Amino acid sequence: MNFSWFKQEKKKTLFLLDVSAASVGGALVEYIKGTRPKILWGKRVEYKPEPQGDFSALSKTITDLTKELTTEIHASRLAHPERCEIVLHPFLYTERPYTFQKKFVSQERVTRELIHRLTAESNTAIPAGHISLGQKALQVRLNGYYFSDPFGKQTQDIEIDVLGSSVSKILSEKLRITLRTLFPRAVQEIHTLSFLGFITLRDILLQGEDFVNVVVSDAATEIMKIDRGVVKAIETVSFGYSDCMNGIVSALTSSSDEASGMIKMYFEDKLRADLKVKALHASEEVGKRWSAELLTGLKKIGGGELLPQRLVLVAREKISPVLMRSLLTLPGAELTRLAQPFVLHSISASELRPLCDESPQFMKENDSFLMIEALALLRTHD
Repeated sequence: MNFSWFKQEKKKTLFLLDVSAASVGGALVEYIKGTRPKILWGKRVEYKPEPQGDFSALSKTITDLTKELTTEIHASRLAHPERCEIVLHPFLYTERPYTFQKKFVSQERVTRELIHRLTAESNTAIPAGHISLGQKALQVRLNGYYFSDPFGKQTQDIEIDVLGSSVSKILSEKLRITLRTLFPRAVQEIHTLSFLGFITLRDILLQGEDFVNVVVSDAATEIMKIDRGVVKAIETVSFGYSDCMNGIVSALTSSSDEASGMIKMYFEDKLRADLKVKALHASEEVGKRWSAELLTGLKKIGGGELLPQRLVLVAREKISPVLMRSLLTLPGAELTRLAQPFVLHSISASELRPLCDESPQFMKENDSFLMIEALALLRTHD
C-alpha cells in the first residue's frame, strides 16, 4: 500500500478517542509522510451504560484512559498529541446521505472553495438539541457526468452527494471540555464511525467495489449501502455487541458479579464442558436474533432495489465468528443483484495489520475499530 498521498512533511502525532455506548478506546498514532500510520499505544475499556443524556461515567472513563496515556507518554518519552480526533459510534450521532443540486445562470469554474460553499449551503434541519458535524462531499457530477477530479472544469449544473451528520450538543461539549483539560493545546475534531469506516473500506481495502457495510457497535448495528463509491442509505438497528454478550452470559449465570468472569472464560475457551454446550446454544440464539434485526435493516436500505453482492462485517474480534455464522443464513438470493448469496467479508485486525505499524502493547489489543479509524484519518488529513 502506497501512503505517499499523505502530504505532511514532518511527523504528526494525534490522540484517537473511540467513543461507544459502553466502551471507550484510545490510541496514540504517529503519521510520517509516505509511511504507514504507527500506533504507539492503544487500549479499550468498558464502562456501564448511562441513562440517556447523562455522560458523567463516560467523562470519567475518558479521563482515566487519557491519564493512563499521559503516564505512558512520560514513561516512554513519546510526543504529546497535536490533535485529538474523537470518533463516535452509532446511537451517539445522527447521519443522513443526500444529493444537493445547483444550476448556475452561466458556466462556473469548479474549485475546492465552490464545493465547500455549496456543501455548507446544503445543510438540512438537524434534531433538537444537536449541533452539526458538517457536511462531507462524497462525489461530484458536472452536467450529469461523474468526475473523479472535477476541479478546474466548467459547468452549469452540479450535483454533490453529501453525508450530513450531527451530535448531541451536551455530549459534544462534555467530550471537548474533558479533552481540553488533558491536552489543552491539541486541536479537536469529531468524526462518525460510519464515515471513517466508509473511507477505509472504499479507498483502501475494497478500492471501488459496491458493498453493504455492517458495523456492530456496543448498542447498535449500523447498515450502509455503498453504490458507485457513495453512501446511498443508512439504517440503524438497536441490537449490538452488548446485546449479543448479554444473551450469551445470561445462559451461563444469573449473577451480575460473575458475568465478567464468565465472559473472560468464554472467550479464552476455559468453560466447563456443560457450560460450553450452553454457551454454544446461546450464541446460536443470539445470532438468530441479530440476523433477524439485520434482515429488516437490509430490506430498508434496499428501498425496493437489489443490494450489492459483497457484505462487509466490522465487529469486535471476539464476537465476529458468531455473527459470521448467522450471516450465512441470510436470504442473499432474494436481496442481491446477482440473485446469489452474499459474498461475506469480515474485517479483522490480521487483515489490517499490514497497513499499520503497531507497538507490541497495541498488537495484543486486536482492536480493528481503532485501526480502521487510524487509516481513514490518514486520508482525511491529506
